[in-house]
Amino acid sequence: MNSQHKYERTIVEDIEESLSKIAEKIEPNSVVLDIGCSSGMLGKYIVANKGCIVDGVDIDAESIKKCQPAYRKVVIKNLDKDELTSSFIEQSYDYIVVADVIEHLYDASNLLSQLRLLVKPTGTIIFSVPNVAHIASVLEMLNGNFNYRDNGLLDSTHIRFFSFDGLVKTLEASGLYLHDADSVKKDVNETEYGDAQTSKFPKQWLDALVAARPEALAYQWILSTKIYPSIGVNKTPKSAGKKSPLFTTALYWTSNLHPSFSEENKMIALAHRRASNDFVATMKFELQDEEKVADIRFDPISEPKTIWIKEVCIKNKDHQIVWKWNEELNNELLVGASWLSAKANQGGLFYSTTYDPNWHIKLNREIAASIDDGSYLEVVFSEDSAQIDAFIVNAAKQETAKLEAQIQQLSDDLSQERGQSIQLREQVTQLQGQISSLNDHLHHVEASLKQIEEERKAAQNELVQVQNELAQVYRSTSWRVTAPIRKVLNALRGGPRP
Repeated sequence: MNSQHKYERTIVEDIEESLSKIAEKIEPNSVVLDIGCSSGMLGKYIVANKGCIVDGVDIDAESIKKCQPAYRKVVIKNLDKDELTSSFIEQSYDYIVVADVIEHLYDASNLLSQLRLLVKPTGTIIFSVPNVAHIASVLEMLNGNFNYRDNGLLDSTHIRFFSFDGLVKTLEASGLYLHDADSVKKDVNETEYGDAQTSKFPKQWLDALVAARPEALAYQWILSTKIYPSIGVNKTPKSAGKKSPLFTTALYWTSNLHPSFSEENKMIALAHRRASNDFVATMKFELQDEEKVADIRFDPISEPKTIWIKEVCIKNKDHQIVWKWNEELNNELLVGASWLSAKANQGGLFYSTTYDPNWHIKLNREIAASIDDGSYLEVVFSEDSAQIDAFIVNAAKQETAKLEAQIQQLSDDLSQERGQSIQLREQVTQLQGQISSLNDHLHHVEASLKQIEEERKAAQNELVQVQNELAQVYRSTSWRVTAPIRKVLNALRGGPRP
């Protein structure tokens, strides 16, 4: 954004400061795009200390000059309206950093929609954004004030203001999904407001407010996002001191008393952590007397995201397994979701595309009949994002390989059809030549017939003329006078009488 000295700072490790925390999140030897790089504080640090390759974007030409020679490439762009991807069309980044930027934009969607095209499929886009819901600014407003300042939460150059939920929704609207949440924590007295606000409210009341909502001390959000959803996301900033949120699952069943899936025969469970990266959810069947289960439906999540389902089983009241998922990934049994392959014998990735995905689990009659009032469905999930990312990339590679094979097959078929087409065209050309020869011969025959017809007509005319002349001879006086002589001559010759 605009180059001003108030945005320049030195990166120091292990402190509550946004660029320092962002630098910690970037792996060594990564390729990084620094959006709103200013004079290059972040890039210079990760190039010198982590061996990264860094490109930068900013609106201020004077600031960009300070990025050299640490940055590989820097460009001048107005992030509110300029097209960004063409300047980095040949690049794909491990990390894109958008630090203290989107609060300065009238329409952040122009920038956010382009980031998906620049980050690698498994890459990370890191944002740092001021928290307008920090207790200091809330107290300011409770006192009837909303005064802009030279820096801080109500910086005079800020156009947009974000709470945590509002920020997450803004990013998701552009297809950027939260994978990790962190924050820069500041007590009220550490902010630009000092103790001017706290002195006006009872300390016990302020302490109770912070205890109830520890995130009220989050001065800046630091969100790590990817271009696909993930399970078990840490949606509470680490510095806020709250545990990662869990998620709910739901179990439906049909029976002789409830022939269709409905809210009457539904059980909701909260998944709880079993190990460092695993959650387990247990849903107990609450059956009436004489009720017998027929089918079950399992709703793992209630939002579009990808989760790793590792194990699914039904246990009886004595905790013995009566049915276990054989890890068959049958998409025909899913609604609003599809399966992606995971490790062999370790379940599958449940890829939800709706807010109401479900899995219809088919049970044979014997197993269904063994489910009683103490039975329960147990499901093991994983939030190992690195594994999930690897599975998604592997599935994408497999799908790409399939598509490439299909394209190659289509190309081969097309080549074969082209060869056949060329052969047919040659046959057509040959036939056209034969037809042309036949037409020439036909024209020759027609000309000959025409000549013969003309000769016939000429001969016929000559015959008619001869006949006319002969008739004149027969009618002439000389013919009648010489008749006796012709008789005598014919008699002497033995011929017919004239």
